[in-house]
Amino acid sequence: MVARIMPLLTVYVIADGLQTALSGIIKGMGRQRVAGPIVLFAYYVIGVPLSAYLAFPRWGCGMGIVGLCIGTFVGTFVHMLLYVYVVYFRTNWEHEMEVVVKRLATDSSGSSSIRTNGSSSGKSSGSYNTVTGGSSS
Repeated sequence: MVARIMPLLTVYVIADGLQTALSGIIKGMGRQRVAGPIVLFAYYVIGVPLSAYLAFPRWGCGMGIVGLCIGTFVGTFVHMLLYVYVVYFRTNWEHEMEVVVKRLATDSSGSSSIRTNGSSSGKSSGSYNTVTGGSSS
């Protein structure tokens, strides 16, 4: 049984890892509203019904655990493909870059400029630290 589903699970883990990374990108852009409908569609419209159809003889093929794995894999793969579409084809990266620059330019005191001193150490009194998000003084 395990030998039959292991190749499928291997590809499933890769697809699941990619969709998790893409989910972080989508959340980091503040576009969580996009993720909810994708998850609902991928799993509740495609994955769960397909799993039930493939797994249970009463509703379809009667493949058992292999059918459950195939349905779950297809749902996860659709989830990943839709996230790829959102991140790579529906994201204005120029706009996202401008948003990040504005966030980095505003420190906790409310000033809106990034000051650098040109030193190789990156430390100067009053310069903005882009790693910690605060002043490095």
